[in-house]
Amino acid sequence: CMLLLIETGIFFPSDAVAPAARDGHCWTLVKNASHSCIYLFGGTRDASVALCDLWRYDIGNNTWTRLKDCPPECARFSATLTHHGKCLY
Repeated sequence: CMLLLIETGIFFPSDAVAPAARDGHCWTLVKNASHSCIYLFGGTRDASVALCDLWRYDIGNNTWTRLKDCPPECARFSATLTHHGKCLY
């Protein structure tokens, strides 16, 4: 799995643990002085299965971490993520 960091145009190879391929997902980049992470939520798989998983990609460590899934009724194929302080909305 490869991840493109748009700010630099550089592709980063990721480790074997990674989210499944999907469409219609949302991303947000969270940066601070010590590191940067990208959060991935939801989307659809096979154009019909709405996903409710939440992942974090740590750019500095080149690692994916699966965070706690949202309840199935929260599955989304269109959403927006943003952060404020330590909260992700």
